[in-house]
Amino acid sequence: MVGFVSAFLLPKKPETLFVWQIATHPSQQGKGIATSLIQHLLTRPFCQPIVHVEATISPDNKASFRLFEKLAETLHTSIHHEPLFGKELFPDSHEDEDLYRVGPISQKELKNQEETR
Repeated sequence: MVGFVSAFLLPKKPETLFVWQIATHPSQQGKGIATSLIQHLLTRPFCQPIVHVEATISPDNKASFRLFEKLAETLHTSIHHEPLFGKELFPDSHEDEDLYRVGPISQKELKNQEETR
């Protein structure tokens, strides 16, 4: 296995896919696998109503930030972030977690991306 993604539709925002975890094997990082995993997931029938992808990212996780920035660029849309959970909410020495939101996502753009891959 070279890549993995776990995500779910937010119950109160069914037009939003929340990416819980995503990873690629170190030997495969930087090859676009993580972006492709999310794009492929977005083409599934149950994701037809999706217009946003969200994730929480700690400030030191530059790789995850670059992934979502690349996803926004690939889908010709924008990315926004805002503070969500302060480090004081975590029991250990965890960093803050910011909410990143990619969208709005066009189903037409997704289909174009799928056809060109």
